Amino acid sequence: MESPSAQRIAARDVLAFAAVCLAPLTAAMSLGFTSPALTTMTGEAAGLPPAEAVPPGLLVFHGGGDSEAASWFSALVNLGALLGALGGGYLRQEAGLPAVLRAAAVFVGGGMALVAIGNSEAELCLARVVVGLGVGLQSISAPALIAELAPPRLRGVLGTFNSMAILLGVLIAFLFGGLVFRAGSEGQFCNWRRLAYFISLMSAALLVGSFALRPAQRDRSPTEVASTQVPLLQQLKTHRKLFLAGLVPMVWQQLSGINSVVFFGQTLLADAGIQNHNAIGASVLLVQLLGVTCIAAPLVEHVGRRPLLVVSALGMSLGGAALAFCLQYLHGSWLAVIALYAYVLAFAVGLGPVPWLLLPELGLPLRVRIAAASLATAANWGCSFLVTGPPNLALERACGTAGSYLVLSLSCLLGAVLMWLVVPETRFLQSEVTGRFRLECQDQPDLAERSSVSNGQTASFSVSRS
Repeated sequence: MESPSAQRIAARDVLAFAAVCLAPLTAAMSLGFTSPALTTMTGEAAGLPPAEAVPPGLLVFHGGGDSEAASWFSALVNLGALLGALGGGYLRQEAGLPAVLRAAAVFVGGGMALVAIGNSEAELCLARVVVGLGVGLQSISAPALIAELAPPRLRGVLGTFNSMAILLGVLIAFLFGGLVFRAGSEGQFCNWRRLAYFISLMSAALLVGSFALRPAQRDRSPTEVASTQVPLLQQLKTHRKLFLAGLVPMVWQQLSGINSVVFFGQTLLADAGIQNHNAIGASVLLVQLLGVTCIAAPLVEHVGRRPLLVVSALGMSLGGAALAFCLQYLHGSWLAVIALYAYVLAFAVGLGPVPWLLLPELGLPLRVRIAAASLATAANWGCSFLVTGPPNLALERACGTAGSYLVLSLSCLLGAVLMWLVVPETRFLQSEVTGRFRLECQDQPDLAERSSVSNGQTASFSVSRS
């Protein structure tokens, strides 16, 4: 029977894990904000002249759907996240992961509050960059904290909670913006200011919950202390193959084009001639959520990370090619919906959750792992900008919608080949001893001895792959 103190520790760990999962949920809500809000912000919702249709205070982008400012409003969050990811690595090194998580809550909450009160295009775009800074900081802190809090045997399963929270957050933003926060005589518009305030309040809840996390306390080994004397760039070059193994899945998570489908799926279905495209757009998110919950979570520990990544990329390649074919030759066919479901389900079982699990498991020294996570996350958000911002619009103008999805299909095929070549299997390896395990080692020295064996396995793995 557990002692009361052990029960209190377990309860605090559960609360801390819940608070950490609130971070990707809140960040995803801020990302999904544009899906229900942008048609009202541009005046497209009712198909009427914007000045006559949209309630006062909700129309801010006066160029309609072709507004360049509206396009930048959607895309700038990615550039903000890129900067946040780069800065998050330094903040993590100096202040620890809990501090990074709290900074993320402040930036996301403050940025969404600025969106709620913003009136000009410049104010809203600047606020979106602030939100992006918080999203980038969250991307650095939440996956690493989940890896630290999760017992090694459950790290893969619990690691999928990050992806579940992201999908759930986008879905909440879509549903609240589409059903709860409505405006207009017939509720045909999204009251995006109230939605922004709601997301800001969720960020405040994250900030409060983050204090359940224990302060960062870590006794560095003599090897790690000595490693700080070696220039970081030299250490990255020494471990370049391991760094590449973590970088490639993070890059192809976005080059698969998934964010383009999630955020612009309704427009895609409308272009394909599909009726009820709004409801189907919401169901796409549900398919992803069910895929992560019912398929990826059980399989990630039994099948392994590498096979899931490769199968996921191949499935997305087939789904993207089928979608391109339907858009080009089968206008109005429900086969396009089936192809879209296959595309997002393939993402959900591998490329969605697995890239965030890899970096803590690759056996990199802590200092190198922090820098690698920062660079890989920044690359992830930079690629997200490519597939959701002006570069994606340029691709669609050049190749058409069907052609752009054929390009994404080929990108997924290339990603499958690269991940097969550079990504090792890590499910049998232990990450660096977690905070909870270090506490257990203080009372049970034999655990520390077994830990050294595990770390030895990781070291030999590192040498064999570098």
